[in-house]
Amino acid sequence: MEAIHLPPTATPEEVVATLRKYGYAIVDDLASPQLMDRVTAEMQPYIDHTLYGADNFIGKLTKRTGALIARGGF
Repeated sequence: MEAIHLPPTATPEEVVATLRKYGYAIVDDLASPQLMDRVTAEMQPYIDHTLYGADNFIGKLTKRTGALIARGGF
């Protein structure tokens, strides 16, 4: 099955309906490239300092960096 994508003009109700039906919602082009560059620049140091998982349950190639929203200045 191909992933469902919503346009940036999707209403909150459409996003919620998609979440309920599929368990996820992809909203294309919701944030500008400039904002995404800013988010990346602010969050990258935290991600870079996060260790990979120590076992197969967490994922030895997986990084789980917490509290990104709290750390950002948005």
